[in-house]
Parts: sequence; structure tokens; C-alpha cells
Amino acid sequence: MSRETLDNIRRVALRAAIDVAWAQWSCPTHRTASSGTRRVSSIVDAEALVLLSLCLCDDERRLRDLLAVLAKSHSKLLSVHRMQHLGERFPDEVLPKLHRFAS
Repeated sequence: MSRETLDNIRRVALRAAIDVAWAQWSCPTHRTASSGTRRVSSIVDAEALVLLSLCLCDDERRLRDLLAVLAKSHSKLLSVHRMQHLGERFPDEVLPKLHRFAS
């Protein structure tokens, strides 16, 4: 496979992952950001979403801001043990980011 083809696949996959992250973030944040006219009908795995966002925050900087707000305001809603366990399934560069997020 050519380098150009691989780069295109990476860009498409990255864009898809970013779109998934924002779709998932819209579920828990929609209720507080809206007038309550739309009901949220999905369950979000908060710890996995934080880990995914940590993976993507270098490419989607707005996620960094969202994670900072979450860490300051709602961190008690997250399981540190579960995030560490799930983090082992993510790329190696996520764990240092998780440690910074936790601190």
C-alpha cells in the first residue's frame, strides 16, 4: 500500500474517531446545555470516552478544554481504577496523558 493511501486512511479514521467522540460528549452535556426539549437516549461509557478524548486531544484541541472542565468539576463521577484498567488497551501514549489528567 502506498504512503499516500495510508495517510488518507489515517485521516479518515481520525476524523471518524473525532466525530464519535463529539457525538458521545453531546449525550452527557446536552441536558445541561439545552432547554431540555430533547431526551438523551443513550448510555455513555465515561471512562472510555475520557481515554478516547485523551488519544485525540492532540488532533482536536477543544477536547483538551472539555477534559479540563471535567477534571475540575465532575471528576468524582469517574472511576480511576477502571480508567487505568481500560487505559492498558489504548495506545502507549495515553497512560502518561491519563496521569496528567488525574493530577
